[in-house]
Amino acid sequence: MLFFIIIFYMNSNKKLKILFLTDIHQNLNAVKKINFSSYDLVLCGGDILTPNDHDLVSAKNIIDSMPEDTIIIPGNCDKNSDLLNYIKKRMIFLHMDFVTKKNINILGIGYSRAIKDDIRVYRNFFIKEKKRIDYFLGQNNLPFILKYCGIEKNDKNEIVIQPENTGMEQLEDFAGHFVSFQENEITDFFNTFDNKNNKIDIMLTHSPAYGLLDKLNGLPNIGSKAIKEGIKKVKPKLVLCGHFHELIGNLIYNDSIIFNPGAVKDNKYGEIEIYNDNIKVFYKTI
Repeated sequence: MLFFIIIFYMNSNKKLKILFLTDIHQNLNAVKKINFSSYDLVLCGGDILTPNDHDLVSAKNIIDSMPEDTIIIPGNCDKNSDLLNYIKKRMIFLHMDFVTKKNINILGIGYSRAIKDDIRVYRNFFIKEKKRIDYFLGQNNLPFILKYCGIEKNDKNEIVIQPENTGMEQLEDFAGHFVSFQENEITDFFNTFDNKNNKIDIMLTHSPAYGLLDKLNGLPNIGSKAIKEGIKKVKPKLVLCGHFHELIGNLIYNDSIIFNPGAVKDNKYGEIEIYNDNIKVFYKTI
């Protein structure tokens, strides 16, 4: 599908062209090939860094290659205070906050759930029905997930379930590369958000909401339930997300368009056109 259209009112009587890029992971060459000047507004969903190989020079060059009025949220891989301070000085940084640009009200929620919480969900999912383990292995080349779940196969191809702390101990170093939010933090934010006086047009999130573009083959849904409740409360016209590079797509939830265009790391990004009462989302390749 080239694009998806829905009718709604979005505070704009003229054509507005928006660029959405997310999950860059230090792909400076891809960012340099994008013609930012052809867009009225640039939104970034974070993950400038590659988690296990921080290249701050490349990351800062990426920031310098983007317009200074770019609206950006932090990704779960952006665990570097030097980079975040650089972004905050140069761009419009959002996390649990909102801003108005080009008459469009944009709310940002950065980071993602803690990976340890995700692994606990995966572990319980596999233990509940062990046949899921073989199906997962047949669908994904992600055996490290099983290792962190404390699940392995022995020489006889038998499934062995280790104590939970066995997997968690192996996960410790890997998890240290990421920064996360707590679900209750996001819930508290939305509980205090005044959506009557602050109408939100676009919600920009790094993590997808629970059940909405958050499920890899052979694994359960792993998105944020707090963000999903926030969508229901705020009722944005458009929700932009990333985090799961493979889950490119769009759908409608509670009258909101949910859109993940894919990762800039993989030379993919999104384009949004707003004109009068129409919105179109496009999948673009660099």
